[in-house]
Amino acid sequence: MNGNTSRLDDPSQGFHRRTVIKGVGTVVAGSMLSDSMRASTDMSTVDDELDPSASGLHEVLVVFDSRDAMSRLIDLELPDGRHEYSTLPITYAALSTDQVRSVAGWDGVCRVRKAVELEYFNDDSRGAMGVDAVQRELGYDGSSVDAVVIDSRFIGPHPDFEGRLESNWQWVDNPLGTRDADWIDLDSDGDTDNLGHGTHCAGIVAGDGSASDGRWRGMAPGARLSVYSTNQAVYLPYAIGAWDHVLARAADPDDDFDPAVISNSYGVARDVRYNPNDPLNVATWEAFCHGIVPVFAAGNSGPDADTLSRFAKAPHVLCVAATRDDKHVTGFSSRGRFPGENRETNYDRKRAL
Repeated sequence: MNGNTSRLDDPSQGFHRRTVIKGVGTVVAGSMLSDSMRASTDMSTVDDELDPSASGLHEVLVVFDSRDAMSRLIDLELPDGRHEYSTLPITYAALSTDQVRSVAGWDGVCRVRKAVELEYFNDDSRGAMGVDAVQRELGYDGSSVDAVVIDSRFIGPHPDFEGRLESNWQWVDNPLGTRDADWIDLDSDGDTDNLGHGTHCAGIVAGDGSASDGRWRGMAPGARLSVYSTNQAVYLPYAIGAWDHVLARAADPDDDFDPAVISNSYGVARDVRYNPNDPLNVATWEAFCHGIVPVFAAGNSGPDADTLSRFAKAPHVLCVAATRDDKHVTGFSSRGRFPGENRETNYDRKRAL
């Protein structure tokens, strides 16, 4: 991957985000997706959460169809500057209302998304999944696998990760400031978690149970873990920065890092149709095309329909709900659309993809 071309533009990869996006929005590529999928897909350029009547600047993520198109923002007067992600065709900037309208009309701009805080998703889990049998009888414990967790802060010295913490990344400084934001590896000495959510999620993925005599062992206690902290609140531009950094490292032949899965327990549980141009959907799509499995929690906003995390709806993402010990979905776990509803929908994820 070079500085100007996304791997998704490489025909040898077999999947092309821009081709799929065209198929969603045009009749020409109607054979790519079912009519029901096209009907349930939001292709609007400007995020409806942006308030056009608001004064001042809007912090936004501008999604382009290629990295070459990102340079157009140079011509705008941006008092707070801008942050171009190194791998993804996305720029984080603060735009006026008039600038939002102007940028949204440019050729090569797919989406102008409001920068928002995301919600944490997580709850208790383990026993009914048969993880012990898989580890004991089949020998699958995550050994030789690089796993990534993107979440809040993390306790590097925690004994459950000793010897298997590949990196402990934290984004420092403000991307829209006088100093460029940068990822710093705090390694196993970095203890920044005053919330508990990030360490808890990392423990579910790859904790080996050392601190509890094995009682609270995670799903893949042999995996090598990389943690990305977006600080106490998961702010969308910071989450995109984490995905961007993971992808840049994965593409670097000099970096001993080959992530197989990226776990995410945050999102927005809002009745919003899937939009392939949403910045986080662009990031997860690129990860998918790298052979990385993006995993997202369904959310904790159930039991009503249409409460699923907007990022878990992507057809290339593995969505994980919460269940009781009797293997029934819990009441609080978010839901998508109920099969019996009398409206257009699409349950064939393979065809959707």
